[in-house]
Amino acid sequence: MTVAEGKVYFGQFDRVTIGQVEFKVSSATSEGYLLSSADGKGLSQLFTYRDLTAHAASGNIRVERDHFSAKLGRLKQLNAQFDLSALSQLHRTLFGVRLAYCLSVERFYRKGKVLLTYESIGKRLSKIEARAKKEFKAFVREHNLSRKKYGGGTTETVSEVSPFSIWSWYKSYREDGLVGLVDGRWKSGCKGSRLCAETEALLQTCVLKYLHPDSPTKKSIIEDTKTRFSEENARRLKKGLHQIPVPARNTILSRINSFSPFEVALHRKGEDAARKEFFPVGTGLRLGRPLERVEMDGWTVDLMTIAKSTSMLEKLAPELVREMELDGGKKRWHLIAAICCTTKCLVGLTLSKSEGTSAALDCLHMTLVDKGRHADAVGAMSPWLTCGHLDLLVTDNGSLFKSHRFIAAAHSLGIDVMRAPAGLPQLRGTIERLFGTTSLNLVSRLSGRTFSDVVERGDYPSEARAVNTVEDFATMLVRWVVDVYHNTPHEGLQGETPLECWNRLSSIYGVRPSPDSRTRRIAFGVPLNRKVTKAGVLVLGVAYNNEVLQDYFRRNRSRELHIRWLPDEIGTIEVSLNSEWVPVKAVLPEFQGRTARDWTLCRNLIRRGDPNARELAKGIIAAAFEEIDRMNAVAGQRAGILSERWTADGVARFEQSLGIGFLAGGKQDSAKADGGYGIPVDLQEGPEDAPHDTMLKGQVPPKTPQNKWRF
Repeated sequence: MTVAEGKVYFGQFDRVTIGQVEFKVSSATSEGYLLSSADGKGLSQLFTYRDLTAHAASGNIRVERDHFSAKLGRLKQLNAQFDLSALSQLHRTLFGVRLAYCLSVERFYRKGKVLLTYESIGKRLSKIEARAKKEFKAFVREHNLSRKKYGGGTTETVSEVSPFSIWSWYKSYREDGLVGLVDGRWKSGCKGSRLCAETEALLQTCVLKYLHPDSPTKKSIIEDTKTRFSEENARRLKKGLHQIPVPARNTILSRINSFSPFEVALHRKGEDAARKEFFPVGTGLRLGRPLERVEMDGWTVDLMTIAKSTSMLEKLAPELVREMELDGGKKRWHLIAAICCTTKCLVGLTLSKSEGTSAALDCLHMTLVDKGRHADAVGAMSPWLTCGHLDLLVTDNGSLFKSHRFIAAAHSLGIDVMRAPAGLPQLRGTIERLFGTTSLNLVSRLSGRTFSDVVERGDYPSEARAVNTVEDFATMLVRWVVDVYHNTPHEGLQGETPLECWNRLSSIYGVRPSPDSRTRRIAFGVPLNRKVTKAGVLVLGVAYNNEVLQDYFRRNRSRELHIRWLPDEIGTIEVSLNSEWVPVKAVLPEFQGRTARDWTLCRNLIRRGDPNARELAKGIIAAAFEEIDRMNAVAGQRAGILSERWTADGVARFEQSLGIGFLAGGKQDSAKADGGYGIPVDLQEGPEDAPHDTMLKGQVPPKTPQNKWRF
């Protein structure tokens, strides 16, 4: 930056502000100015002329002329703070008259046509008055003191004034500026109450009833106040006391209007409503990276849907249908969503019949994994690749987010969790606005709306108009999020779409990778207790075994183990051995990459072929899984965002159902597991199993005596 040549000048009584620090001038030297602190504390500092010139060029210096002068400083400060709008219209008109005469006198004085004496002003009074009228007309037009009037009407103008008044006004104007033309009359008048103490006390008691949660009207308060005064005067008349005056309607109304808006909202609408209405708005969050802050919350969808779908029931086991409460009734579903506050992209979405920790965990798990399969299943045109490790997760104080299982899962993933204060939804404004957008842009298009309140709903028959199944709504919701919401310009992103913002910021800053499968299995796995045997550990009839587990079985008397079983990937479980999590794979490799939903459906398909089948061979399981893959390829996984509500109790009910005797990975498979897992064990005497190598694909093993099978 080029610094202008020359020196900076400060007056003796100037106040100099450099940056945010105030100084006063101590002395001037050949090199610069010696400035001391304005409050008189601290040492003086030498500022060179070159430095002061650079500060002045950059706009970093402010000079308040004659600030420390006893009279001039006070006058300059008063004129700097003078606000004409603070005066009433009457006093502004009087101020305009005086200013008009002062400007008129000053004009003639500069031309040498008038002297500042009574006699000279009196001789030129007519010309001074004519000029003052023009100045006053310009003042009125500039400050909008009167509306434009039609011809033939009246107009405001200056009246005749004595030469002495004009001279005194001009003298005050020259010495004190504009402030000198304002007298104290605008502060005059009785500012307090003119009522007696008894009347004022009774009036305040009556008016305070306006601050009531029942929200009485001003008209009713005025009528009740007059009635109360009449009753009081009747009582005083019986006791021989003097009558108190009844306040007028305007007096009562002015007392009601004297309450502050916040006070009125606080008492009439409640603390939460008042806080929401008067909550200060700042600059908002300052975020830069994707997933730097993610907000999660739940919302009961304003829509009645039919909790049943024929295509969905064909792909789900009956036990899972009961757990998901797909009984065919018309219900409102609960939506749990997670949104990235930086990019406004949805990173998690689940539907469940009711609020629960399982649905919240499903949504949190969804934020960490690729959601492309959900988008492909509904035929979306845009990708849904928003996933990664979260830095901060913000929730409300709902029971599902305060549960030990949810908090433990987040902490095991290394995610910081913050719960916003109750009653302040504006602290989670991003997710709250999302639900409003969903209701306005998607739900409002569908039949069966329940609306946000009974007044808005009116006589609309929500249940009678419910025609969409929950599968239909899940499909439309995913399609709307991926193809509509993510590609719509967002006002909070300055017109950029959420998908464009995600792609731009992820290419600049990158996204922290999601946790590995073991970490997710420990965090989101259903906690179960199982007893280890020489066949390993059984969960839903699937055998899990390896050398580490069998070594523990041989060396320890305690056989009860804590395990983590993830429904989304049942090929491997985590077993707690000596306070350390150890991965244990399923005996049959066909379970790798399979879900609990696949296995329950596989079991139903096999049971249809042979209801008495118990211990299953590899060929039968492989054939069943191939049939499931074919069904999914045809129908698609449209229920992908529906929470399946897998819990420890749910797993127990599954195992107690009709097919508890199913055993995948039997006695021979345990000893011949792929990868060398498992050890040879002695079997009890009984009929030999049919060799798996001699069985055709899809063939059911021969039946054996029922009393020889172990469950």
